[in-house]
Amino acid sequence: MNSVELTFPIPQTREDTLDLMGVRTDNLEGEALAWAAGKAEGLDLFLEGPSGYLTNWRVFQRYSGQALVFTKRYNPHEDLSLAAPWVDSHGLAVQGPPNQVSKDVAVAGYRRNGLLNWSTGATAAIALCRALIRLKVGDIVQVPRLLLR
Repeated sequence: MNSVELTFPIPQTREDTLDLMGVRTDNLEGEALAWAAGKAEGLDLFLEGPSGYLTNWRVFQRYSGQALVFTKRYNPHEDLSLAAPWVDSHGLAVQGPPNQVSKDVAVAGYRRNGLLNWSTGATAAIALCRALIRLKVGDIVQVPRLLLR
């Protein structure tokens, strides 16, 4: 009896084929911010687009189990449910505006070498992403040039 195995190609964007560029963490936004946050967390990310309904490049995460592989959009800069767990797992603190740093932007704080450091963003999710990247990677991070506007 012959068995037919159906396979579906999983989009692949190899990191070694990407044109990476160093960018200040505080200047990251959009998909470049999502890419940097995901890489700081060690996630398996790839880029998709532009094609079909996608007009810009988007970041996706590849999830792998024992018998299943699937992908899902990775956007912690827009989806607080992806960024909020970092408060517990990395000891980050976040507060929306107004706060002790600014009346206009959200802030996320973290401790490094006993000192309290702050990252800012238009939303709590953006501030958390920037704080995580600065905590785990630093002030300059490598992101694909495709994601920079």
